Amino acid sequence: MMSTSAMIRFALFGLAGTATALNVKNVALRTTKIVTDGQGKESSYIATSLKFTTTLRVCNAYPFAEATQVLSLNLPYKTCGEIANTALGQGQQIDFYANEKKVLLGSFEVQDTPREDSTLLLVLQPLDSESTGVSFQSHAYANSGDAQVALLDAFIPQNEKAVAHVDSLVDIKDAYGAHPRDEKLRLNSVVAVNSGYYSVGLLSTGSSAKALHALDGEKISIIRVGVAGSKNYGEDLIVFPDSSRSIFSTMVSWVRSIV
Repeated sequence: MMSTSAMIRFALFGLAGTATALNVKNVALRTTKIVTDGQGKESSYIATSLKFTTTLRVCNAYPFAEATQVLSLNLPYKTCGEIANTALGQGQQIDFYANEKKVLLGSFEVQDTPREDSTLLLVLQPLDSESTGVSFQSHAYANSGDAQVALLDAFIPQNEKAVAHVDSLVDIKDAYGAHPRDEKLRLNSVVAVNSGYYSVGLLSTGSSAKALHALDGEKISIIRVGVAGSKNYGEDLIVFPDSSRSIFSTMVSWVRSIV
């Protein structure tokens, strides 16, 4: 169902003196099926394994003018939110609503309960470009001391030959002539990266690159979203957590230190 050949380029612009290499690990990301007929009528529920999870991270990749409500979160399109210490019991149903919880978009059902602390990423996305139906994609982050980046593809329509090109930025200290360092990463995979400052973006959109500050042990989500041919919901990336303010502050401090 998801595109398995789409790739992005992941560029390092760390403030450290030496650029560090990426450690790529490909894993299987669990995907789900349609849960509603697009009219808020429940057609089937999804059973998926949510092991080793206490923090629930939900990202809204469903292109709709109004925000989506799930549990205590109110998520506009292209935003994410987290609920810490979530009690996920077997058979628990997670409902997604629109219009201030008046319209049911779809439901996600928990099959297994978490066994230890971890983070579950749950993405709401469109089924296709022809209906208002929804589907889900999920990934359970492993417990690790490394910064983990999960890259998911929620772009519609999904095309196995699609390639998402990404801007590359150079290391700040190498900006005066050194070669840039960048990597192309396959979507629907997980990457373990060293701590540092990174940039990721889509060349095809002409938009600015998204900033990413990877910290040891952090769980990071990068999701390609949008609908082909849409003026309002063009191709874009969700990057969570949002590191733009942190990186801007660090860059300002670094510039001040050298002037």
